[in-house]
Amino acid sequence: MSTQYKKHIIFTGGSSGIGYEATKVLAADPETHIVVLSRSPPKDLPDNVEFHKFDLSDPESVRSCAEWWPYPPADAFVGCAGIGGTPKVTYIQDGIEQTFATNHLGHALLIFLLNDRGAFAPNARISFVGSSLHDPENPSSLKPY
Repeated sequence: MSTQYKKHIIFTGGSSGIGYEATKVLAADPETHIVVLSRSPPKDLPDNVEFHKFDLSDPESVRSCAEWWPYPPADAFVGCAGIGGTPKVTYIQDGIEQTFATNHLGHALLIFLLNDRGAFAPNARISFVGSSLHDPENPSSLKPY
């Protein structure tokens, strides 16, 4: 149970790429409990890392996740989940473009809902990790994930 930990971190997108690598570094502290919120589970992480499946582009999934939060207030939130790099534009059920919903609106909704539930410690840090996807001059920004 997570009450044995001194710190709790919420991490979106900690299943692959830079998010996975950052999760591994943070998990090196055995007194830190990390909850990875993602569409797919991370591999080969220690027992102090927990996975909870959810989809940032689905407002109902985000609401359900915020209602689920069973742990002491989190000391940090790291928003690393994101999609992009595909030329095809898709929309979620509300008519909102999926990349914008995932990368921005889903994170905002999750943070506000968790905050309303008291899921953040008074001095909690909220951080976001960016990528080169925003840069049209970078050829890697056009590659789908």
